[in-house]
Amino acid sequence: MAGLLTALVAGCTIAELNREDKADEARVRQREADLQTEQARTSALNQQKEQLTAELAQRQLSLTELTDRVDQIRKANALESAANDAARLERKRLIARVEETNAQLTALQRSTDGSSADAEKQGRIAYLKRQIDALLELLLH
Repeated sequence: MAGLLTALVAGCTIAELNREDKADEARVRQREADLQTEQARTSALNQQKEQLTAELAQRQLSLTELTDRVDQIRKANALESAANDAARLERKRLIARVEETNAQLTALQRSTDGSSADAEKQGRIAYLKRQIDALLELLLH
């Protein structure tokens, strides 16, 4: 009888250990799945960060290029005098439009409202850049 009781207690202990092992294995599998999910999210965030960094560098370069062209025009304007008052006034008007459009472009590029109108914002940025280029061409010729 004592042997039977010992065998039953040992059997119960083994069954309990098996249940604990299975529960531990399930927790390990769940944690591995959670880890993979977090690694995938980290990877996606790193890609997004790299893309945003590249976009920012491109925008800064474009803004620098536009500013350089405006400075060139200002220098050229300072060195040459207009033949008549009408030409001088037109030049001032065009320069004011370039500066105003450049200010709009700068403000738009710096705005980070996180809205869903990103495509609209990019379209507006492209439009303003084209407008500045057209105004600069008018000033240079």
